[in-house]
Amino acid sequence: MNRNQSLLDLELRLLIARYGKTEVAKALSGIGSTDLTAIKAGVEDYEDGAKRSKAQRRTEKSIEEMVREVNPLNPDVAHLLEKLARAYENKEFLPELREVKRFLEARDIPTLKIRSRRNAFPIVLQVLAPCSIDELRKLDEEKRGSRSDLGIITDQILGRSNNSGRRT
Repeated sequence: MNRNQSLLDLELRLLIARYGKTEVAKALSGIGSTDLTAIKAGVEDYEDGAKRSKAQRRTEKSIEEMVREVNPLNPDVAHLLEKLARAYENKEFLPELREVKRFLEARDIPTLKIRSRRNAFPIVLQVLAPCSIDELRKLDEEKRGSRSDLGIITDQILGRSNNSGRRT
């Protein structure tokens, strides 16, 4: 038995194990009278569809697209939303999931289904979109002063004061 024949034999055995002898026989009899070019075209269509669906799943929207989707009326608001969105992605704004949940809960948004910061991102943008410029500026300023728990613990271990890198 040559190599191609043994590969075909293995693939047929796999099909029979997966679908059963009767189903494989039905499928083979159904395509037995079909033109080989039609079968190739069907396989290519299937493969193209699989490639397209993978590509569609991987595409992520840019920050600008996501901000446009929440439809801020004022360009200054859009600019601040983009700035906060970048800070969010860089974990400079609401760096931990629990902080994101706390932020949303304070605005009466249910957080039971939120499992990650990434999934919460569009919701955070929707909550921020109707905010005033002053509120957004305040959040932007607060993020600069906020520090993660790890940063605070590190400073305590190293004997640094809260805001400087010098020893106390």
